[in-house]
Formats: sequence, C-alpha cells, structure tokens
Amino acid sequence: MSTADQASRQDGSAVLEVPLILGFLLIPVALLVMAIPVVVERQAAAREAAGEVARLLATAETQQLSLHEVEVLLERTEAGHGLSPGSLRLHDDPSGSMEPGGTVTVTVSVDVAVPLVPIIGTVSVGRWVVARSERVPDYGSWQ
Repeated sequence: MSTADQASRQDGSAVLEVPLILGFLLIPVALLVMAIPVVVERQAAAREAAGEVARLLATAETQQLSLHEVEVLLERTEAGHGLSPGSLRLHDDPSGSMEPGGTVTVTVSVDVAVPLVPIIGTVSVGRWVVARSERVPDYGSWQ
C-alpha cells in the first residue's frame, strides 16, 4: 500500500470529528454555562428572603402580625425574583430568643432547577438552604 492511499483514507476524518466535538463537548459546556446564572439567582433569592424574614420577626410589633407578614414577604420575594409561588420555604419555626437582646434565626430553602434544554424543560439539582440571624432590639420588641 502506498502513502498516497493512506493519505486519501484520512482526508475525510474532519467531517466526522467536528460534529462529534460540537455534540459531545461544546454543547454540554454551553448548557452548563447557561445554568450558572439560574443557580446564583436562586441562591440570592433565598439569602434575601432569609435576611428579610429574620429582620421582620426581630422587629415585629406582635407575633401574629409578623407571621402573616412573613407569608406576604416570601410571596413578594418570589415574585421579585421570577420564582413560582411556593418556591421559597420557611423551615420550621424561627429559633432563638424573641426577647429583647436575643437573636432570631430563620432558615429558608429554595429549589434549584437548571434548564436541561432551554425549550424542553428543567432538571432539579437540589435545594439551597440558607440560615440568617437577626438581633432583637433591646426596646420595642413584641415580648
């Protein structure tokens, strides 16, 4: 077999290599890059909600009023970040001391779903859980 025959057999390999590289390497990397902002936005929504709920509970006039306001605050945070209703969840009851000078700790979680293929749908990759603490003022708390 001559060298000319071997060279002619290898000429068409680029026609196969380029689509394979695009399909198996570049497209998954592009989808991963598109998923990063979604994850960061969900994390920001959970951090914001936890901080605002902790602040609201620490400075509330009454406990009953603050629990209603927590629901409204979570709904507004979801709407502000473009999340579906019920995406942000308050875990258990706030912990800590609600007495003046105490600390209130709130835990909020959010589902993190990234686009699998932008047109087809999303895939849930887990939940992001955030805990925030806020000091209850020495004067003016509800207890």
